[in-house]
Amino acid sequence: MPWSDLLNRILAAATSGQGPDVLNIGNTWSSSLQATGALLPWGQRPVVAGFLLLQRHLVAGLTAGSVK
Repeated sequence: MPWSDLLNRILAAATSGQGPDVLNIGNTWSSSLQATGALLPWGQRPVVAGFLLLQRHLVAGLTAGSVK
């Protein structure tokens, strides 16, 4: 996807309610996306609890040499 189309696609996804749970945007558009309400604080998403559980097991698996 061309860089020039990315912001429009992100805004369209957020507006439709079908945006990704996680998005790496750096700081290029963070303030403008926040102003539109497209970004939520991390703690407001129900996926956080599941991610934290997954992260704990992933770290344990990497430390032990295998994913558990």
